[in-house]
Parts: sequence; C-alpha cells; structure tokens
Amino acid sequence: PPTIAAQMLAHELFRELDDATRAALLAELELIELPAHAQLFAEGAPGDALYIVAGGRLRVLRGAHTIRELGRGEYVGEFALLTGEPRSATVEAARDSNAVRLSQALFERVLQRDPHAMAQLARGIIQRVRTVERSGPPGASVSAFVALPASTNVPLSEFCRQLAAALNAIGPTLHLGSAACDRLFGRAGAAQLPDEHDENSALVGWLAEQEARYRFLVLETDHEWTAWTRRCLRQADRLLIVGRAGDHPAPGAVERARAIKPSIPLLGFHCIP
Repeated sequence: PPTIAAQMLAHELFRELDDATRAALLAELELIELPAHAQLFAEGAPGDALYIVAGGRLRVLRGAHTIRELGRGEYVGEFALLTGEPRSATVEAARDSNAVRLSQALFERVLQRDPHAMAQLARGIIQRVRTVERSGPPGASVSAFVALPASTNVPLSEFCRQLAAALNAIGPTLHLGSAACDRLFGRAGAAQLPDEHDENSALVGWLAEQEARYRFLVLETDHEWTAWTRRCLRQADRLLIVGRAGDHPAPGAVERARAIKPSIPLLGFHCIP
C-alpha cells in the first residue's frame, strides 16, 4: 500500500530531501512482501538495492549462522548503493515481513536531481555502518507477542487482555484476535483470508501499519488450527503457550498441528490456575 512507502519517507535517511525529491522517490519506491522464511537476497548475489524494513523482522545470515536481526526502520544492503559490490550475507524473513526497496538506479537518478541531499544520505549510511562496527550487531526489538492455547478450555482472551495491559505501561499496545482483526480491518472474515486471496496483500499491509502505530502487538490465536492462527505464528517475534495448571499434559490440537515453528523464540509455558 502507498501509505507504507509514504511512512518510510519519514525515515532518517530521507530527512534532508526536499518535497519534490521525496515525491520522485515515492513514485518509484517498491514495496516487497516476504512470507516467513522467504529469502530477500543471497550471499554473493549482485548488490543492486537497499531495503528498509517496513514491518516484521529480517534475519541476516552467513552460512547457517544468524549474525543479526533487523526490525522496523532498520535497513540492509546499504553498500550496494555506494559500491555495487556483491552481497556479503544472506537475508531472509524471520516472520511475515515487508520492506521498501530503493534500487541503485533510483538512487543514482535522485542523486543527479539533488546532489546535496543524497550526499547527506550517503554520509548517514556510512555513519551507521561505523556505529554497527563499533558497537556490534544489535538485535531487532521485539514487537509481536503471540499467545497460543495448550487446550480448548484456556481463557486465552483474558490472558491476552492482561498481557496487553501490562505491555501498555511500557508503550502503546494493540491486542488483536480474529474478531478484532475483522472489526478493525473493516471486513467480516478478514482474519481467515487464505494467502492466495485477492485481499491478502491489503491485510498484510494493514497489519504492518498497526505494527508501525503501536509499540507492541499481542496476537491471540484461535483455539483451532485456522488461517488466523497460521498468520499469527508467521507474525511472531515471541511465542507464549498458555495452559491451565490442572490440564492433561498431552499436546493440544494446535500443537499437534505442528503450529510451533522451532525458529520462533519461545518465552515459555504459562499456566493459569
């Protein structure tokens, strides 16, 4: 959606650009949607663009080792704009994500239009690289918590409500279950849209906008293995499994459906009396 690209123009990289240059950028910035585990680019591939994370989380790897994670507002591929060198690492989506692409060709065209501002942009990129080298690779901030029920009788909505209230003391927090998603998105059944549906891109963009608007999202899965449950898990930065203390320890239906992905950090099993 254009609103996401427009939001990215408020990024510190573009702070020095005049209105005409911003408008030129907005017309050509490309929004890339990445489902969980999709690759943005591979180590050794030609370096032809910079990417700014608009929503979700990206993982930077060398070989099989994660060397860094990137959250909203962070960017990757900056040397491509300045040198055109091959990619020094592989980047993939740690969860459902989207990114704004600034190609080297677009960078060079805008540079000709506004040399001073784009020189400022280049200096900002270099300064950021030096900061990372001095301080070490930072981890992306956690923003999306997903709560998964261990059984069908878990009062998951109440748990999520209390979690959201606690997080709200730190920063603005949105609690989203499937019904709330339908209501706020403005379409009945939106939460259960399959990935191949025509409106899926609009829903992905809307979720990214909520992540930009709020410091934290608390995503409440359904009690069954539904499209909304799968979407929540693909959005997760951290996963909480919620059960009742007296329940049978056998895995619940959602767990049996292989909902839990090993790549999602598990905060723990939370028991409700």
